[in-house]
This record gives sequence, structure tokens and C-alpha cells, in this order.
Amino acid sequence: PPNQRNGNAPESLNVKAVGFEQAVPTLTHAALTELVRLGNAAFVVSQNVDGLHLRSGLPRGSLAELHGNVFAEKCETCGTEYIRDFEMASVGFQPTGRICTKPGCGGRLLDSLLDWEDALPEDDLAESRRHSEESDLAIVLGSSMQMMPATGLTLQVLKRPEGRLVICNLSKTSKDKDATMVVRATTDEVMARVMHELKCELPCFERRVDVEIVSWYVAGENPEYAVRLVNCSCPEAGSMALLPFATSVLFTFGQIRRDVDLNSFKVAEVRLPAQRSGELTATLKLRSATVEPQVSVRHRLPDRTDGAKAKSVHSVCIARRNYQAECQDFMKRNADHTSNEGTDDPRWKNEHDIYFHKSFKRRRFSTCVLCGTDAAAPLKRRHLESC
Repeated sequence: PPNQRNGNAPESLNVKAVGFEQAVPTLTHAALTELVRLGNAAFVVSQNVDGLHLRSGLPRGSLAELHGNVFAEKCETCGTEYIRDFEMASVGFQPTGRICTKPGCGGRLLDSLLDWEDALPEDDLAESRRHSEESDLAIVLGSSMQMMPATGLTLQVLKRPEGRLVICNLSKTSKDKDATMVVRATTDEVMARVMHELKCELPCFERRVDVEIVSWYVAGENPEYAVRLVNCSCPEAGSMALLPFATSVLFTFGQIRRDVDLNSFKVAEVRLPAQRSGELTATLKLRSATVEPQVSVRHRLPDRTDGAKAKSVHSVCIARRNYQAECQDFMKRNADHTSNEGTDDPRWKNEHDIYFHKSFKRRRFSTCVLCGTDAAAPLKRRHLESC
């Protein structure tokens, strides 16, 4: 929806939303990337278009994006895919105005976002179907299981005698009755416990961009320095890629201060009196709440000779997240709740805890899927809760 693309949450949700360009991968994204890296997970099928799986480091060959990616554009001639730092301006496989840079091609680039009447990408869909048919376990994380054909793909695993389906979702789904296990919890809480049990540590996430400051001397009756600050991490974007992670830039040169509001202006460019040469400071006010609210970089201005030019590139951290600390926090809260189970502690009664459900309607297991305990009869809910 347009309001969410601009970073505005629906009024019915008590959450703070951000735009796609400022979004940071969650603990679940990081956990899936690590599981694929370790070989514990073979493939990830996503219905999201936010590009966070790729931003978390998940290889493109291990990911199917069934509904497209707001940051991707694809050549209509050779099929080469380009992942950008900026959001596409169109949907429905429309030309983006750029061309393929692959030698000998030069085809038009199209956005990859599906419109309602568009068919799913053939390559991604074929890989999703192949992995679904070959897998022993399919885990559904945060899905209502209503969208086809993605829902049908997850059910393919049940055609195998040893196939198992786990659904993790806060609300009920129409496929709960088919699942081996249903988990009522947030995906981050579940994946934090999974990584804890596997003794896997998640690396910290840090997103950095390169900003370039270019300045040149303009001679005349009132000589000036022209200064421009741009995001050079994605030169293909032109003005579209300008600093979506910052709200404003303050240029300071001696006693002279120039503030550029990036919500009103698309180009961070100023003119400064060239009474002397020296260094200027550019202070960026960042949108992300995960890093310091502002960062300063210094730039050496050119000599005061006609046509003189100077350029400097600076690496700026625009987002950071400590997933391991989040995992430890989840486990600590779980330990606190467990120690208060059965007491009158209000925290235990008010906090939402994980609830497991096991269905034996379609398959007859004689062992618990959680601990492997043998049982002569189908396992009861009491065992699952204690397990």
C-alpha cells in the first residue's frame, strides 16, 4: 500500500513503520541466512518484496522471491538481475529507464515487482517447487497460509513419508490441521530458541554506504565554493539514490553554516563564500534509531584557482543490529517466565508464551518431534507442553 511504502504504518497497528530503504533485517532474517550458510537449511521461499533477505547476506541462489523485490531490476533480453540501494518507481515489469551493462547486451531493465494480474517468476517458482518436493521439513514463518501457490508449495513436503510441516504464526491458519507442529509465537522468538539450541552465534549486522563530497572553486566578482554531497554506493540511480537514510545535512566552514533539509530538497548542494581555503565539516542527521543520530565527515576544499576541484569519499554506518544480544534477551525472558510458572506473578499471566500444538490426523508418529521420546500411543498435549 502507498502509505506503507512511504514508511507510514496503518492506523490500526500500534507500531512504528519505516520505508523500505531504511528497513533493517530482523533476527529471523539473520537466523535463516546463518542456517543456509551452515547447511542446515537448503532454500528460502519469500513472499515479501522488501529485499531484507538479500540485505541480510542470504545468497540469491538460495532464495526465491515469488512476488519480486522493490530494489531489483532485470534485463528483459539476457535476464541479468541488478540489486540496487534505491527503490524502483514502478510495478508490473515496467522499464526503469536504465539499460543492461553486460557486455554485448544493452537490453532494457524492468522492475521485478508483480502486479495483481502478473504471473510469478518462472525460475523462482520452479526452484521453490523442486526444493519443496525434495525436502524432509518445511517451516512456515509468519504467514496466514492464504496466498497461492506459495501455500501449495509448503504442502508438497507432506507427500513424502517422512515429510513434516511446521507452521509458526500468531494467528490460526487454514493449514494448521495438516501441520506436524503449530507454534503460536513471533518468528524472532522461535528462531532465537532454535539458534540457542543449535549453539549458533549470529554476527552483528552493519549497513554502510559511501558518501562522496565534491567541491570546486567558482571564480568571479564574489568567488564561491560549490559543494555537493551524494550517495555514491549506487551510481546508476542518479538523483534517485540521494541519501534516503538522512533527514538533513549541515555544512560548516569556519563560522559559515548551511543546512540542507533532505525532506524538501533532493540534492545536498550548497554555495559557500571562498574567502579562504581549508576544511569543511558535513554533518548528516540519520533516520535510523539503531546508530548515533548524526555523523560528521571532513572534506578538504580545493585551492582558490579557477576550475580547481576536490573529491573525498567517506564510509558511513547507517544501521546496526546486535542479533546475538537479542537472542540472549529472548532466552533470559523465557527463563524468567519459566521460573514463575504456576505462581501468581502477574508477568507470567500477562506475557504471551509459545504454545505448541501437534496434529496426528494424517500421520501416525510414535516419537515426539521435539525430544524423540518413544510412545506406544499418539503423544498427548500434556507431554508436548512439558517437553
